Amino acid sequence: MKYSIEDFLTLTNRMQKILYERDNLHKSTMNIGKMECNMLKHLFTQGKPVSMNQLAAALNVSHSRVTRIMDNLVLKGYALRKHSEEDRRRWYALVTDDGKSLATECSKKIFAQQRKVFDDIKEDERDDMYECLDAFVKTYERMVAKTKSDRKK
Repeated sequence: MKYSIEDFLTLTNRMQKILYERDNLHKSTMNIGKMECNMLKHLFTQGKPVSMNQLAAALNVSHSRVTRIMDNLVLKGYALRKHSEEDRRRWYALVTDDGKSLATECSKKIFAQQRKVFDDIKEDERDDMYECLDAFVKTYERMVAKTKSDRKK
């Protein structure tokens, strides 16, 4: 085997670091965080009010995190909260016109970043790289799913 487990760990740590730095760059250029952008995009694509429970499930975050993110989005004028007509204890989130514009801009900037990376990879190496990254992600997804399953037992 050409690479050791230490080499693999070093590489995965580098990947984590670069993705963290990418997210920070994204935040500094958009004036909102990655999760705020993800929430805006989700609200925008739904095209209708979304409950806080649905947001938490869709974004895989806690209800308190949804509340904090929504607080920021509402404060910045990108989203609104409204009470349910049927149950006044239930709140729904919806995106404003400014939020729709920003969600579209977020998507375009993320795509442009990914496009630069894609274009920088040699064309004859792209398929192999995709297959390796896909195998890496699938392996981690299985590991995380098993760990979650084991915790529930």
